[in-house]
Amino acid sequence: MIRSRAKVLGGIFLGIFFGIIPYIRASSSLFDPSSMDLFRELIVNVSINEGSVPNINLETMFGLEFPRRKLQEAYDFIIVGGGPAGCVLANRLTADGRFSVALLEAGRPEIPFTSDIPMGAPNLQSTPFNWGYTTEPQANACWGVQGRRCRFPHGKALGGSSMMNYMIYTRGNRRDFDAWAAAGNDGWSFADLLPLFIRSENATLKDYPNSPFHGNDGEFPVEDNPFRTPIAAAFVAAAQKVGFKRIDYNSGDQIGVSYLQQNTRLGRRISASRAFLEPIKRRKNLHIFTSTPAVKLDLDRKDHVRGVYAIVGGQLRKIRAKKEVILSAGSFESPKLLILSGIGPQDELKRLQIPLVKDLPVGKLLYEHLSVFGPIFTMDPTHDGLINFDRIVSARVIVDYFHGKGPLTVNGIESLLYVNTNASTEGDPNIPDIEMMQAFTTVAFDSSLATRLGLGLTQTLYKDVYAPLENQRAFQFLPMLLHPKSRGFMRIRSRNPFEHPEFHPNFLTHPQDVEAFLRAIKLGMRITEEEEFRKLGVSLYMPTIRGCEGMVKGSDDYWRCFIKYLSFPLHHQVGTCRMGQDTASVVDSNLRVHGFKNLRVADTSIIPETPSGHTNAYSLVIGEKASDLIMAAWPAIDIRRLRSLRTLRRHRRAKFDWQKSEEVPESSSSTELNPFLDLFRDVGTEANAKADTEPTTTEVSDLKFILRPDGEDLKDPKNQLKDTEDKSTKSPVEMIVESQPSASEDVLKKISLPEGVKYGKGKGHPRVISEALDQAIPTEFDDTDVQIDKETKVEHLSPKRPKRRTKRAYETPNQEDLNEFRKILSMTWKATNDGFYNISEFFRKFVDPGKDREW
Repeated sequence: MIRSRAKVLGGIFLGIFFGIIPYIRASSSLFDPSSMDLFRELIVNVSINEGSVPNINLETMFGLEFPRRKLQEAYDFIIVGGGPAGCVLANRLTADGRFSVALLEAGRPEIPFTSDIPMGAPNLQSTPFNWGYTTEPQANACWGVQGRRCRFPHGKALGGSSMMNYMIYTRGNRRDFDAWAAAGNDGWSFADLLPLFIRSENATLKDYPNSPFHGNDGEFPVEDNPFRTPIAAAFVAAAQKVGFKRIDYNSGDQIGVSYLQQNTRLGRRISASRAFLEPIKRRKNLHIFTSTPAVKLDLDRKDHVRGVYAIVGGQLRKIRAKKEVILSAGSFESPKLLILSGIGPQDELKRLQIPLVKDLPVGKLLYEHLSVFGPIFTMDPTHDGLINFDRIVSARVIVDYFHGKGPLTVNGIESLLYVNTNASTEGDPNIPDIEMMQAFTTVAFDSSLATRLGLGLTQTLYKDVYAPLENQRAFQFLPMLLHPKSRGFMRIRSRNPFEHPEFHPNFLTHPQDVEAFLRAIKLGMRITEEEEFRKLGVSLYMPTIRGCEGMVKGSDDYWRCFIKYLSFPLHHQVGTCRMGQDTASVVDSNLRVHGFKNLRVADTSIIPETPSGHTNAYSLVIGEKASDLIMAAWPAIDIRRLRSLRTLRRHRRAKFDWQKSEEVPESSSSTELNPFLDLFRDVGTEANAKADTEPTTTEVSDLKFILRPDGEDLKDPKNQLKDTEDKSTKSPVEMIVESQPSASEDVLKKISLPEGVKYGKGKGHPRVISEALDQAIPTEFDDTDVQIDKETKVEHLSPKRPKRRTKRAYETPNQEDLNEFRKILSMTWKATNDGFYNISEFFRKFVDPGKDREW
């Protein structure tokens, strides 16, 4: 009785998960792409029409919940796209609380109920979590797909494609990254990126427990595949007999064979959103907006982005970026957003009648990993009984899954072989051109329509190739071409932001690509001739394919025809926003779009050449690298600059009476500095010998450099305060006013207000100073003002609004205090290499005595 009940419950569970298989089988019309919407509705909304039971929305019941935030007018950073790189960026940029971040995702939160089970990965490609892209008809590939239009699966959800991919974790070859660096992309070598790979990784690999190439403290899990069939052991052993060594393909060497490493935890999928966003979703400085597609960038001039236009709650809203906009929408949506905003090829923008902002080769390059589903083999079913999915659905399999084992915990791929066939790579024999994936199933394993819909197979091809295998024990190898010679491109169809772009991957247009696949197929057949496979009763399966009838089975021409019909892309698109220093690139090594100061792209579209691995790991490391670059560009601000910026804020709030002000002569310059500031200069000079020789590095002690905003143009109005030595006695407004050449004929005005004395400009030109102040206003701090203690003459932060002081309020400390401070500051300088950080002990003792306040 218990066993039968468990079977019933398990059947209900898996029936819902796999798209209500019995209903799909009974509805042959669902195979028509025109019925795709109906099928997707079945996956997301399961309707129960008996009695008064309401509809069940799986997204509402089981979807990941994120706090609903009120959309703010502006954020420090806007991240467009919640894929793997975007999730990492959102996590890292909000970690210390300094920045406010808005993450805009066009898709919805994932539903763990439908995405957790690795075996169900093929089914997810037939749901609304996939953008549903298709290519233009291909002349040499995807002949077994409807209309010869290859499917381009692309994640449309928080977590991006990590929520619907096959969870294969590969970093590629170290020489790939070294080639990026050699091309002028400093900081992108393997040595530079390995610590970033390790940072996000949480590996539990039994064969490599203490490997220096793996990390154990990160958020993203990496583990051995929990379930292996006898085919996996035979493949690894036979490959070694053929001449390949056993390796960890995520270490320094890649040519060889290895069991799969996958992104699961105890056999359950962990997407980037669950790893990087779910644990931090309550951070107050992180606002996550789903179902919020960005449609255009808001540009105020040729080199600056003000913000993003997005559809929020069904309405077009403009969201302002105080610092930067980062595009992490993926290899298709990021270039599309650039082109819609006027950043792209000049001829394309002219065709679309979009005003040209910047002529860049956006979308002119498109690479994709193409794979062939074969060779295919049959074997003796008595070894494991895994004939098809229907036969493994049992209470035992379901219980095994919840214990982190069994066939439901894997995606069907068990081991990988990296090989150089010498057909598509030139020069270095240590760079593989083929990744051979060993699968323990075929498409016939899932006799429902879900896998066929995801691949877009024609009924003819399925009947010719896979229908005869539905009741046989079969498996296949999937060679993937890592470095194709064929190159493609993409372009958008119209100015409609919701219309899918055109994709022209031009698969197999180069003859070397076909020859590489041919050699890989022959290698696969050679491996199965070893004793390990003979014990399993393995035999080669060569179907009769309509279109290849006149060719001798097993001949090179037969396999070339086989390649054209059974070739499928593996959603590893790269290169559409290529990184580099040449005219064929879109972003530089800091991921900034060429010609823009505050616009970056951080996703797989920046990868300059096809990588030697699956792109999920690449997305993560690009997110890590981007976060480091951004944090370096916006370092922690020192307390004295904070005071200056708050002073500017008070001036902005003051209401000037330009008509009633009286003229006063300009105040003379003074070189007098506060003794504490002198000490910063002295100690810094002692600690850093480069102070006089390298005045533009962050190590110098030059006060003018330290007080200016790092990474910003000194011509910016708020940086006019840099000449502190000459203008330390002038108000910030006065300094800005006298630096405005457009108003040099004006005179300074002193305005008497109830709260104190203010400075402005006369002769009916208040706009000059107002605009300068507008640009100088800080965005990352609150409105706390400065209060002067009348007795100690020491200023400290207070929420109260004081009267404006007209002169410096520091009292010269005695020599004993100066000596003690010099000792404290020397220790701080050595520890941080920057005298303006981590000096809270000094401020508690000297600036804010008697108060225990966090600075």
